[in-house]
Amino acid sequence: MSAMEKEVDKQEISLDSLLDKPQLYEVSYLFTSNISEEDAQKEVEILKERITQEEGTILDGVLPKVITLAYPMSKMVANKRKIHDTAYFGWIKIELFQDKIDIVKSYLDAHTNVLRHLIIKTVKEAPAPKKRTTIKKILTRDVKPAEIQEEKKPVDDEKLDKELEELLTA
Repeated sequence: MSAMEKEVDKQEISLDSLLDKPQLYEVSYLFTSNISEEDAQKEVEILKERITQEEGTILDGVLPKVITLAYPMSKMVANKRKIHDTAYFGWIKIELFQDKIDIVKSYLDAHTNVLRHLIIKTVKEAPAPKKRTTIKKILTRDVKPAEIQEEKKPVDDEKLDKELEELLTA
């Protein structure tokens, strides 16, 4: 068996093992602002039921809350285009088999109250981002003037005046 054939066999084995285990996904969604907050929460419950029907497990999530969109988004429903400036945003973390995620995606695509959605693979517990530690070493020393080693002698005024005159006349 050549090295390339061994690599292909490894890839086939890894793909098969992915289908055997449920994968972790995060489903983010924007519901249109046409519905009330209670209706948005009901829509989430319906979505969760749909996921559990497909043998999925709900791990975590946030109920939808009204947000102002960064830019207006439009949605065509019944041959009418409606522009939305606000929407209900929420997300759920699920565990689902890879071949079942397409069913959830199709459900969200066909749903009239879903403005946008995003499904991404994730990890069970996302590691907390490492804090960037910047070590600032400020060297602080007690800076003292150089100590004079020789003892202070009394200053002779006459001698000092004489030396100053010599310097000035030179």
